Amino acid sequence: MKYVYTFGDGKAEGKADMKNLLGGKGANLAEMNLLGIPVPPGFTITTEVCTHYYNNKLVFPETLNDQTIIALNNIESIMKLGFGDRKNPLLLSVRSGARQSMPGMMETVLNIGLTSNTIPGLIEKTSNPRFVYDAYRRLSRCFEALARFLVMLLHLFRSNRFASGAIFRVQQDRRRRSDRVGGGPEGLVP
Repeated sequence: MKYVYTFGDGKAEGKADMKNLLGGKGANLAEMNLLGIPVPPGFTITTEVCTHYYNNKLVFPETLNDQTIIALNNIESIMKLGFGDRKNPLLLSVRSGARQSMPGMMETVLNIGLTSNTIPGLIEKTSNPRFVYDAYRRLSRCFEALARFLVMLLHLFRSNRFASGAIFRVQQDRRRRSDRVGGGPEGLVP
């Protein structure tokens, strides 16, 4: 079964009418690419992966890893960058999606691939250390927010409060706390 759909360079394996399979964001990114709108290359992991995961004792489909690697290789080829490459690093962002829109449920994680190994190459490429360290700080902040969100979800599921609307109240509390504290760690340096 196909679990990963690619888009980029004017081609897409999905289209707008595949929202149940690709989620709204995935289907629309594919369609924009087919229409010639400049969209960075990427891939969408289908909603069927979530269904499979929960129907199979929290195990991902066997072919998911291989399909994801092929999709990542496609992005590298289009961008002429390498994920984890020290001199020419490819950075990714990850967005959540669903069959139905769920605004605010998950944060976008930016600059995945920026590590202590790839930072020097990106500094050399951009001649802008401040930009690179700011990108690294954003990755750290996004990852921290995602980790906090996942812990909160785990607690809600375990306490059976998810259906009671607690998720909305926790999201509001998290946003207020983020505004008050500044949203995460500052000045991180690898």
